[in-house]
Amino acid sequence: MKDTSVILLAAGASSRMGQPKLALPFGGRTALEHALLAFLRQDDSPVLEIILAVSQETQDLAAGLASQYGALLPIRICMGGATRGDSVFQALQLAQGDVVCIHDGARCMVGWDVIQSSIQAARSQGSGVAAIPCRDTLWLSDGNATLPREGLYVAQTPQSFSRSRLLAAYTDAQKAGVTATDDAGIYRRLYGPVTFSAGDLTNQKLTAPGDVPLFSALLSPRASRMGYGEDTHRLVKGRPLVLGGVTIPFHLGLLGHSDADALTHAAMDAMLGACALGDIGKLFPDTDPQYAGVCSLILLAQVYRHTLAQGYVLGNLDATIVAQQPKLAPHIPAMRAKLAAAMACCQERISIKATTPEGCGPEGALESITVRCVCSMEAL
Repeated sequence: MKDTSVILLAAGASSRMGQPKLALPFGGRTALEHALLAFLRQDDSPVLEIILAVSQETQDLAAGLASQYGALLPIRICMGGATRGDSVFQALQLAQGDVVCIHDGARCMVGWDVIQSSIQAARSQGSGVAAIPCRDTLWLSDGNATLPREGLYVAQTPQSFSRSRLLAAYTDAQKAGVTATDDAGIYRRLYGPVTFSAGDLTNQKLTAPGDVPLFSALLSPRASRMGYGEDTHRLVKGRPLVLGGVTIPFHLGLLGHSDADALTHAAMDAMLGACALGDIGKLFPDTDPQYAGVCSLILLAQVYRHTLAQGYVLGNLDATIVAQQPKLAPHIPAMRAKLAAAMACCQERISIKATTPEGCGPEGALESITVRCVCSMEAL
């Protein structure tokens, strides 16, 4: 059930970091991209939309991510306010879900289990505040006494709530001029104690320069996996020739149950193979009438969401089209753009080449077109 609006906060000033911290790169992705991907990678996710609350400094970064990943899930951008509470209040008024899940973009190592626990608590109890029991000795600033740590918790994000309740609490707080350091403080003022949900020690907040080595170590590139895909379709009269989602003028087209887009099919099989998820025949059997004539780019988007749910994103993809005719070079830029859009990735990760078989074999005889594809899939 998709009932949750995620508010991802990216409007902070980064004053303690001394530079825009959400733009810092870790393992080839910015901190904000890591945080965003945490909410995109589940097939059965309850998330129906993501709202990025941004500042002037982070607006372009957020817009680029929204453009890149918007095919996977609706992503909207709103300008934040002068304070964290102002930013949440602005985004709350746009949210459409029954539940809102609010997360700091600077907590870019959050795991799905923490997110899920927070949302489930909000559904059943009205609030779900990620928190961990205090493990350290707490001293008063005068150095003269300690506080008992039993019963003390360290709050994190995400913090999830009934949207209507949290909106009412923020509206009341705005009228009264009341502020708090987190959303739980605003909610508690109107509705009483909050419910704690499972936090995690690794769910740290990127705050100061001293945090960078830890984040660099934990978010360093992880193992990648290689995949290979190959697809061949017969050339026949009376069918369109579709490759990479581009319809190419030619007197022959590829025969198949779907649109017979051999390039897209080979790409899908390569990605599925890299993640050990079978092949497209298993996911989209040619005996199923719902796939008759379907645009293969739609299937590619589904496959990519499937691999993302398993914790893998595209590293790079390299495809070779073997065809005697027609000339394909003029159409390759459009093919790259179509594939990149379907997978919500940048075109620089996709390479497409075309070669002729010099009249040899069935491709040389204009009987078929074959596409061979390799790809790398990187672990999140």
